[in-house]
Amino acid sequence: MRYTVRKRRTSVSGQGETCDVSSQALRFTPDTPLPAKALIELSIDWPATTKQGDPIHLSVFGTILRCNSRGVVVLIGRYSFRPPPGAPPLLEISDAFNGAHEA
Repeated sequence: MRYTVRKRRTSVSGQGETCDVSSQALRFTPDTPLPAKALIELSIDWPATTKQGDPIHLSVFGTILRCNSRGVVVLIGRYSFRPPPGAPPLLEISDAFNGAHEA
């Protein structure tokens, strides 16, 4: 998997290994320490392919919730399954929380 972290006016890109994935969060081990509460974009190679045999990627946009010795936990804000770059999404889920966590 690949990721890009954005915090303030800087960005950091790297690679990692996915540990756990659910519809609301995911955990992965990065190749470098990452800052908590930063925005993150991840691209994960999915084990399935399209009917034409093209690879599928899971694109995730979210916020880093915490970082510890077990990895980085990301709260998912939006995700989509995508075929090769440039093709339209196969399935897109936006605003996973839809304001459910607003105070």
